[in-house]
Amino acid sequence: TYVAGVDFALSFGLTYPADENLEFQNSTLFMKVLYNAEVLAKSKMPIFVDGVLQTSTAISPLAFPSSGDNQEMNVILSYDADFAEATENVFTGKVVKGWITIWPPLVTIIIAVATREVLWALWAGVWTATMIIYNGNVLTAFLRTLD
Repeated sequence: TYVAGVDFALSFGLTYPADENLEFQNSTLFMKVLYNAEVLAKSKMPIFVDGVLQTSTAISPLAFPSSGDNQEMNVILSYDADFAEATENVFTGKVVKGWITIWPPLVTIIIAVATREVLWALWAGVWTATMIIYNGNVLTAFLRTLD
């Protein structure tokens, strides 16, 4: 779950196909992130750093511009800057509006003040947050709170 308009970093692992281009120490991986055909970020990284093949990377800052379920970002990776032969991966996330993140601490404070039971108030705050994450599904939120 992400908050609309708030920056985050997208980290991911890399696996490389057998390719003669990787033998060169100056090979570069070009990355581009698209949201509704709009480029959100571009980046590049050397494939080898001090002779060691890189197996993970991150692209940042990224931000979903709007809220909603199943928002998709396309991550495109290529060995050339023109993205002629590129690999495309879809990253999907749930995006909520910023004001909804106020509810869990607000619920916690109200219950703690009203009942003077801090542990129950904290549990209710965590449960409220899991309700947001699981789209208001009461049973799933309850079970995930117990995990």
